[in-house]
Amino acid sequence: MSQQESPSLRHPVIEGLEGSQCSFCNDGRLAQERYKGNTAVVCENCSTPNAQIW
Repeated sequence: MSQQESPSLRHPVIEGLEGSQCSFCNDGRLAQERYKGNTAVVCENCSTPNAQIW
């Protein structure tokens, strides 16, 4: 699930993790998106959030 980047999704921690390998499934990469209303990096493969900003 991809989402267009918007200013509200930009956060230095999230941006630093974007593109990293997922720590849960090791097969996916992290992408910025919303997760339960929070800015997050979510695995494109397993859909697990690896970090969220409240």
